[in-house]
Amino acid sequence: MATILDKRYKGDRSTMNKKKFFIRYRRFIKDKIDSLVSSGYLKDVAKGSTRAKHIQIKKSDLHEPTFHFSGDRGTYNKVWVNNPKYIVGDKVYIRDRVDKMMGVGSGSGEGDEEGDQDFILTDEEFQKILFDHLSLPNFTKVSFGSETKDVRCRSGYSKTGSMSNLNLKKTFELSLARRVALDDIEAERFPFIDDLDLRYNYFSMQKKPLAQAVLFCVMDVSGSMSQEHKLRAKQFYYLMTLFLRRMYKAVELVFIIHTDEAEEVTEARFFDNQESGATLISSGLALTDEIIKQKYNPLEWNIYCVSATDGDNWPDDNVVTERLMTELLGKVQYLIGLLILPNSRSEARTLLSLYSKLEKEHKNFGASVIFKSEDIGKTFYKFFSGDK
Repeated sequence: MATILDKRYKGDRSTMNKKKFFIRYRRFIKDKIDSLVSSGYLKDVAKGSTRAKHIQIKKSDLHEPTFHFSGDRGTYNKVWVNNPKYIVGDKVYIRDRVDKMMGVGSGSGEGDEEGDQDFILTDEEFQKILFDHLSLPNFTKVSFGSETKDVRCRSGYSKTGSMSNLNLKKTFELSLARRVALDDIEAERFPFIDDLDLRYNYFSMQKKPLAQAVLFCVMDVSGSMSQEHKLRAKQFYYLMTLFLRRMYKAVELVFIIHTDEAEEVTEARFFDNQESGATLISSGLALTDEIIKQKYNPLEWNIYCVSATDGDNWPDDNVVTERLMTELLGKVQYLIGLLILPNSRSEARTLLSLYSKLEKEHKNFGASVIFKSEDIGKTFYKFFSGDK
């Protein structure tokens, strides 16, 4: 009799317990992570800091319904040691709390109790929960670049190989075909499955192109954009970067700041800039289009662009902005227009009308308004929830 031993590594007990805990309290963990989206901790996540991945679940949230014996009803017998007051046969009302009569209090609350649950998420666990149920829009076409990687692929069958690669279906088909070709007498002379019938799955290493993406982070840094506005835009860029790096093997970032003139800058300067001036959204879009023509072929790159502004655009520039955005929409996978406003939509009514028009005409354009930090997560989930 053959004995089969499963020697696959299943992880240690603590790892399995942690996974079970995630399944049971996923809603609480998800709410905690969603709250980080509207905080400044996303930057720490991108840099690998554990501060943003520290999760704490309150003891009150860990409460579960349980079955237990109800001591305030029914009839039962008990033995009370050193009882100075009652004898056998006496009836005691349970509601009188015999323990109080005996001078035994309910306790001062001292002692160790299971309290709040604290643990640190890994990068993979954090991003898996953060981007759960999110996907790239259905209309996107994945482009493949010139970079490749070696992938083990099925390449037919072989007459030799290890038993782990034995293809039972193909082997059985060849055995039946051989027996049909022989008459009954000759078929009895051979085993049902002969060595000639054995077929094994054959694998070979093949070159597969890598899906690669580039994200253009275009931000208005004019005088009307306060530091609070810039911080909200930066948080959205961090969120977008984490998401694309999870969806694509290779991701490049291009940082562009603009006032009335645009400039490509480093990541450090992009997130710590101190600029001032008027606003021309078209300047950032024009530089984006120029860089795409020079470095990023739309046939090889999945191009994403996020343009953030407070909507205080020069009136005559809206026509140019519409033309440039329309041209970009023919090259990019997705173009997002963010309006970061302090109070009401009326402050950017003209630009809102333009974005609404483009959103109706182009499926790969999305626009949204951010008033406060809590809107960042809602805006991001709106674009990539799969509803488009």
